Amino acid sequence: MTEPRSSAWNILSAMVGFVTRVLVPVFLIVLTAYWGRTFGEAIYMRYFRVPDDRITPRLVGKNVRTAEQILERVGLTMHISETCFSEFVPRNLVMGQDPPAGRDVREGTGVGVVVSLGGQGVGVPSVLGKGLSDAELALHNAKLRPGTVTRVKRNPDDPEEVLDQSPKPGAIVKEGTHVNLLVNVGSEERVAVPSFATKPIDQVREAVTAANLRVGSIKWVLSDSVDPGQVINQDPLPTTFVKPGTEVNLRVSMGNTTSPPDLRQRTITVRAQDVDGPQDIRVVVDDTMGEHTSFEATMYKGDRSRVFLNAIGRGEYEIYSGQILITRGQI
Repeated sequence: MTEPRSSAWNILSAMVGFVTRVLVPVFLIVLTAYWGRTFGEAIYMRYFRVPDDRITPRLVGKNVRTAEQILERVGLTMHISETCFSEFVPRNLVMGQDPPAGRDVREGTGVGVVVSLGGQGVGVPSVLGKGLSDAELALHNAKLRPGTVTRVKRNPDDPEEVLDQSPKPGAIVKEGTHVNLLVNVGSEERVAVPSFATKPIDQVREAVTAANLRVGSIKWVLSDSVDPGQVINQDPLPTTFVKPGTEVNLRVSMGNTTSPPDLRQRTITVRAQDVDGPQDIRVVVDDTMGEHTSFEATMYKGDRSRVFLNAIGRGEYEIYSGQILITRGQI
């Protein structure tokens, strides 16, 4: 009976040894893996997992303020990472974003946006203290446009001086932006220059005289957009306030032909008189369109200048030194 007992004991010992050497380590490994996974998931959920409800919305094409409000509603923040000019995207609209739309992100994540400044900007020059004509020229040179001109009586000694402007000097605006001006009218009598654009030249003389002004030089130029014989543009510009009797220089269309109807031309040499001191020399042309000044300059003894004259129909010219008639001739 001893041998069977010994055999059973051996079998039991073998089984205990197997459990001890194999099953217990396997159990410990499984238990460790289970708790490791559970603990790891907790760490991931707490510190690393991106919440599923934080998805970056599409901001491109939105106003920058609207984009910021959209991000605030989903628990995200916004910062402007870049601004740039664009001829295609209007000012203050979002052109790009990072992270892009549709990304899973953590709550509180910042989204960088690129914001359009609109078309290429230009700096507004200061025209304060300038005369109105000089101010308008400065704006044209800066690729801007004179806007509304408001006139007030401030300093009687500085007529036509620009007192204020909007936008202010230094502002960055799009090309072609209108700049509104506040101008001092002073105490001198001033008249407003009417617009003569597209009016027939034979009617302009009467209109100029009615405005208490004088016709200055008339230059004929080729034009495909303005009918022959009509005024293309003028100097001074319309709405400018000037002294009574100021000359208005005109550019007139001759159409797309080489010369207007019955245009006569002549080149003359204008010489200063043989006297000392400055001389105000003026050449006046009288033709079917009326009387207009073709040349005006301050000259000194020995000076000479070649002057090209235009006349519509039969015309003549007169050369003056001050108010003294020097000579006349036919064109």
